[in-house]
Amino acid sequence: MENLSTIDELTYKVEAARLERRNLRARLKAKPKFLPLAECKKWVQAWGRRWESEQEWREWIDMGEKRNAYIPSDPEEYYTRMGVWNGWDDFLFNPPS
Repeated sequence: MENLSTIDELTYKVEAARLERRNLRARLKAKPKFLPLAECKKWVQAWGRRWESEQEWREWIDMGEKRNAYIPSDPEEYYTRMGVWNGWDDFLFNPPS
């Protein structure tokens, strides 16, 4: 009987490893999930005019400062694709409605 429980334990471990690998692959293939534009604007504007222009935003990104996984590095590209981008002034300065 001891051999059977060893086989069951090995089978369980192999299956757990397969599931873990499958889950990891799925997470790596998944597109990032960014905040909706209104929520993203709240986050950006909570910094209080840290960025005065698109250029300042891009310089900040290039320095590797963006550490929030829910904020796109290129909000213009992402939110344009979503059909909701209204320009950098709107993004940086106009409070969400």
